[in-house]
Amino acid sequence: MATLVAFSRPHTIIGTILSVVALATLADLATGRWAGWPQVVGVLIGSLATNVYITGLNQVLDVDIDRINKPHLPLPSGAMTRQGGLVASLACGAVALALGWWLSVPLGVTVTIGVVVGTAYSVPPIRLKRFPVPAALSSRGRQNSSSPGFASSCSSTSGATRTASGATNEKLPGAARK
Repeated sequence: MATLVAFSRPHTIIGTILSVVALATLADLATGRWAGWPQVVGVLIGSLATNVYITGLNQVLDVDIDRINKPHLPLPSGAMTRQGGLVASLACGAVALALGWWLSVPLGVTVTIGVVVGTAYSVPPIRLKRFPVPAALSSRGRQNSSSPGFASSCSSTSGATRTASGATNEKLPGAARK
């Protein structure tokens, strides 16, 4: 378990958690409607899974570089195999995409964009990390991969979004705050 935690790069998760909580609060203040804990937790899980997918894929593809720069990480240290890292990364990517699309279309779109940009950051031939400006822009975009979709899900004035429990949450204009 400690190996998986180290593989997830815990320091990167702090920003994801703060971003989701702050965005839920801002959406609540802007719309007067709280999305509800099931929606917030669902988005948080999807965002964390996106984060682990992106950072994990980067580690799998950069294991030779990390042997020099970050030898303490699970892959270069031998605590995890490259195949194990790839499986963990792909599983997290699948969870992120499935949860994003299940919760709402806007969230599904933004998680998909985050996964695509995160993949382009590390995977040849694009490998955005080779270019300073695109790398910086993609890094910023990846940090907030679910923010626009979550905000849209929380502030939608019509239609329904699915909560993590599977129930739909109708959002009607002028609906009373719960």
